[in-house]
Amino acid sequence: MDPDGSRGDANRTALLAFVGVVFFALTLRTAVAATAPVLDRISEDLHLSAADYSVLSTIPPLCFAFGGLITSRITRYFGLRGTALGCLAIMLIGHTTRSLAPDFAVFLTASIAIFIGMGVGNVILPPIVKRYFPLRIAQISTVYITVLAVSTFVPPLAAVPLADLGSWRWSLAAWAILNAVAVIPWIALALSGGRRPLRLRTGAVSAPTRAQRAAGWALAAAFGVSTLNAYALFGWLPAILIDTAGFSEADAGAALALYAALALPFALLVPGLTMKMRRPALIAAIAGVSLVIGNTMLAISPTTGTMIWVIIAGLGPVLFPLCITLVMRLSRDEGEASRLGGFAQAIGYAVGALGPSVVGIGFTATGGWTFSLLFLASTGVVAIAAALVLDRVVPRAVTES
Repeated sequence: MDPDGSRGDANRTALLAFVGVVFFALTLRTAVAATAPVLDRISEDLHLSAADYSVLSTIPPLCFAFGGLITSRITRYFGLRGTALGCLAIMLIGHTTRSLAPDFAVFLTASIAIFIGMGVGNVILPPIVKRYFPLRIAQISTVYITVLAVSTFVPPLAAVPLADLGSWRWSLAAWAILNAVAVIPWIALALSGGRRPLRLRTGAVSAPTRAQRAAGWALAAAFGVSTLNAYALFGWLPAILIDTAGFSEADAGAALALYAALALPFALLVPGLTMKMRRPALIAAIAGVSLVIGNTMLAISPTTGTMIWVIIAGLGPVLFPLCITLVMRLSRDEGEASRLGGFAQAIGYAVGALGPSVVGIGFTATGGWTFSLLFLASTGVVAIAAALVLDRVVPRAVTES
């Protein structure tokens, strides 16, 4: 045997996997984040109706939820590398087709394909990290969750300048190029790993323990609270601040940008804390309390300390990196990480899809934003309840694993 050669192969595999994870994460938000800024241009060209707008805003979380449901089955047959390559290939075809779409039906079909690919990608990244970097979960999770945050706020900034170079088609096609680059390290990994797919390790005990089942439901609840608030406020926060606090459109947009930017420090700090803390559920409890306080104060005192309340409410999405990292901490192997992550994200994104609709219906029914904001505040109570469950079962689940 050649120890140095084996070590070199392992280092090359780790490097390819790291590059693959980073570029994969870069592709998992672009189709959603880059569309809204040029949607008016798309509408003029493809003649979108109000119903078309509604469908486009609703399908991403539903497709993410569907991706969560099917991922563990797909990885069971195609392995991690095959599933990653399949996701990226589908997304590449979808991006390319969207940029060439002659009508809304083709545009919508291609969008659904991209969003399902993104949904599967959301679920398989944690087991990929657990498989390739079992001793560096916190560090690699920090990197890829940070990259996810970057991929959320960079595409909206680039979408219009890219469209100004040609058209909205140029803008959407740019993300196909990113997808094409992201495929390269996964092809290299597949070639370096031989013909056999990288099957999921499922461990000696396949059935989840009682503590892990309880943790799974608590993670699903926390993930649902996070996505519901994020989708609701991304959709409605500017309108809420314009109507209740007298903000200008520019100021309301800046408030939304600040709300979105809070995801970046969370991505940098939370994974490491989650892996090191004996009781990481405390983070979920803080997030829940923040949702209660921030949204309640926006409802009852919108003109005093408005940005403070936006920032406090913006602490709620800390639940996202917490849940993603806990999936890896609570899983005995990557197969279990796939099942647990798929379960939590399927429920979480399905719940998240309701957020914009519930807030909008609340405004229509009452003629104001108070009911909707208090509804969002009440979801913080769910996060606190999930934190209590996690605080009780996380140490036991880790011990049992």
